[in-house]
Amino acid sequence: MQRFMRFAYAHPWAVVLTLAVVTAASLFIAKDLRLDPSVDGMMTDDPRARAMYERTVETFGTDQVTVVCLRDPDLFDPERLALIEELAYQLESLPGVVRVESLFSVADFRNDAGTLRSGPLMRQPPADREEALAARARALENTLVAGNLLSRDGTTTSVNVFVEPDPDDPQFYDTLAAAIEKLLEPCQGRFEEAFQLGNPYFRTVISQTMIHDQMRLVPLSVAVLILTLVLMTRSPASAILPLLTAGTSICWMAAFMVLADIPLNILTIIVPSLVIVIGSTEDIHLISEYREGLHKRGPGKLAFDYMVSKMGVVILITSLTTFLGFASITVNKIEILRQFGMAAAFGLLVNPVITVALIPAYLRLTGGRGASPQAPAGPARPDDDEDAEPQPWKKSLSLFDVLGRAASAAANRHDRKLVAGLLLFAVGISLFAVNVRLNNDILGVFKKSSPIRQRTEAMGAHLPGVQTFSIAVASGVEGMFKKPDALRAMAAIQDYIAASPDFDTSFSLADSLRLINREMHGGDPAYYTIPDTEAQVAQYLLFIHDSDLRRSVSPDFSQFHILVRHSLQSSYDQKQALAGLRTFMDQTLGPHYTSDFTGESMLILGGADSIAEGQALSIALLLGIIFLIMSVLFVNMKAGLLSLLPNIFPVLIMFGTMGILGIPLNIGTAMVAAIAIGIAVDDTIHFMTRYNKEMLRLKDQHRAMEVCIHAEIRPVTATSLALALGFSVLLASEFVTIIQFGALSALVMIAALAGDLLLTGPLLTNTKLLTLWDMLSLHVDPQLIRQSEFFRDLRLWHIKKLILMGRIQERRAGETIFNEWDQGDSMYIILDGEVRAFSIQEDTGREVPYALFGVGDVFGQTAMLDPGPRSYSARAFSDLHLVEISHADFLRLHRLYPRLASMAHRNLARILGHRLAIANVMYYQKSLQHQG
Repeated sequence: MQRFMRFAYAHPWAVVLTLAVVTAASLFIAKDLRLDPSVDGMMTDDPRARAMYERTVETFGTDQVTVVCLRDPDLFDPERLALIEELAYQLESLPGVVRVESLFSVADFRNDAGTLRSGPLMRQPPADREEALAARARALENTLVAGNLLSRDGTTTSVNVFVEPDPDDPQFYDTLAAAIEKLLEPCQGRFEEAFQLGNPYFRTVISQTMIHDQMRLVPLSVAVLILTLVLMTRSPASAILPLLTAGTSICWMAAFMVLADIPLNILTIIVPSLVIVIGSTEDIHLISEYREGLHKRGPGKLAFDYMVSKMGVVILITSLTTFLGFASITVNKIEILRQFGMAAAFGLLVNPVITVALIPAYLRLTGGRGASPQAPAGPARPDDDEDAEPQPWKKSLSLFDVLGRAASAAANRHDRKLVAGLLLFAVGISLFAVNVRLNNDILGVFKKSSPIRQRTEAMGAHLPGVQTFSIAVASGVEGMFKKPDALRAMAAIQDYIAASPDFDTSFSLADSLRLINREMHGGDPAYYTIPDTEAQVAQYLLFIHDSDLRRSVSPDFSQFHILVRHSLQSSYDQKQALAGLRTFMDQTLGPHYTSDFTGESMLILGGADSIAEGQALSIALLLGIIFLIMSVLFVNMKAGLLSLLPNIFPVLIMFGTMGILGIPLNIGTAMVAAIAIGIAVDDTIHFMTRYNKEMLRLKDQHRAMEVCIHAEIRPVTATSLALALGFSVLLASEFVTIIQFGALSALVMIAALAGDLLLTGPLLTNTKLLTLWDMLSLHVDPQLIRQSEFFRDLRLWHIKKLILMGRIQERRAGETIFNEWDQGDSMYIILDGEVRAFSIQEDTGREVPYALFGVGDVFGQTAMLDPGPRSYSARAFSDLHLVEISHADFLRLHRLYPRLASMAHRNLARILGHRLAIANVMYYQKSLQHQG
């Protein structure tokens, strides 16, 4: 990544030209991006459920119904009935319409002086009011009409339009909805209410809403981003650069969507806004480091090199975790979620590539003008040098200084109570998550004020709900559903549905047979039952039109179909209602029947379970991958666990908030947790990486944490607030799922900021971090490995860990390392050069040589094991490279790498034992000399 950024800085025009060409090609491809307002993507991809639905449609006909609702207190006025008859006739002629049900086509069975008459309720519009009122009376007596096509108060009727869409016509639903609206124009003003509901209308409204959302959300996202960044960084370039990189990324992403056949739908429509908001975070960090480089190193190439050294590898890791956050959504079985995950993941994969190419080119071509209006024009000031001691907090404190001061104090106090309190609070809040319900209902996508919801509620107040599902019962026996017992079982199921408050109504062959049986017995309600004999059933079937039979039974009468209508809008409520119905059916049908609930609504309902499963899988997968990445990156499993805690914290807060506020788990909110972890971990990586660098430089965890927080507080806070405000833009959407997604994402970003500031610091101050690139970049002389007893039997990887646990130092020849009787708590390992150890005679002041240590030797280890006064002095005999390992470092080594610490202890014991043996020999020789 660093090499790539340096190339972009060295060849800015080549980079700009390449980006321009690829972007132009992407725009050419993106013109074919299609809009998909359907809800097919919300359905489960369970092959069994889909196969069952397809068989049911093939056997019993389409279940796609558009309902035209007409209401007026004087509905049975002859002129209005004539309008209804003309409307039904015109609807039949529309392409794709296979059947129209209305007051003029529904079957009417009635006893007329002992004779059963059958036919349409009305063959033609009534000639006068008297005839119209008679038709009204017959309709309210007809169980196939009252409560189905006609409200029980006779003021509202529906015209049901059954359609079979043309798969080769992408505009079929839009065309049909527009045609129905055109046919309804003569009814407007003649009826109190006249409107359509159904799949074509839903798609039209979704399409229009998506376009309106896009026109509103993208400009708002841009405005919020510009305002936030300019206020946070006081730098115009901080706003310009993210917009350039995000705009380019969106063009590339749109081309990818065309090539991958991913349409713009109710979820992917927000991806451009997300790329604008989320893609800006790395730009902010890069610009922040560049500004810091201007102060510490100087303008131009010096500041750029500083930025690259600080951010090159970090951008690679943070971009990877953000990409994984969105990519984890693709494991979901819901197609619309997979499409969203693929589109967003690609957009946020190319965004950092474009960022690390465009920003270096921009800085080179503009000379960094605008990147920092407060940057000095000359070379870096000495007191700003990165190797200087950290400056105390200023007397005039900004908001960032106040936040940094509080976070630094919490971290350096090792405030375990704060950490425990925050985690307990998060766990306590998360207990409310048991109240979170699944919801994958299409009506739940819309606001209560939307025309769809208002029309649905208006129709539901008088007629059965527009939502339907099918009950398919199979016996496997030809002619079974001509038998009275089998038909009574079907009627019993319908009676249960009629008595249940969860469902509105149902229709099947059993309704027609019971109505005919009643009329054959003079209209006596007691005979509204299934006929007693199979012969009667066969006789009654002759009165029923073939098209009505086909809707209810298979040609061989081995399968039966019940169409159920309801108004339930919550997936949870639907599942509860279906569970009760399933229990009753199992008790009623017995072992010789198989039954299924099917239909488009059931496929969507099945998607609700997939949402929960997909979320659990994506969260687990993402946490596992992030744990693995962070453990490898920081060469320590504990570091992997520590990186998860501050990012699990906001997710717990999110689920608890959902339970408290009654926000369901739907196609919008199901994405938040995985995305939040993928994004929020970025700031944690920035904190951990910076802390590691400062620990290596300062060798003091308190000062390292203070410097780390002081340097990162502005970009981390700026990106978190920019993300929160960016997600808040989604509150302006017309889709409830998008609003909930935006609100929860904004909450999570703020909670993640709190977690990073209040949890990451206290957790890190007890940990000495090493990074993978530290390990890889450290060169260890083979001579050191061969000659050092301290590194005996250790692998090169372990040796590097030991060296990096300490602080690498350089000393000049003659420079004192420590003096005799100085208080000490560290030992030293010589990487290159020699050290002379000696004591001072008290009476003469003469130096008495003790030892000459060379490459690989260890000295001062006694003070490291047992801090106290030094027993000798040590001075560099030549120019020197050595590693200082303190008592605290060794304790951390025990916590992080206990096996390595044990091996180091063993080698130290061997060294001490060897030196003790030499000391004993010397003591013995001196004793002999005194005796002589």
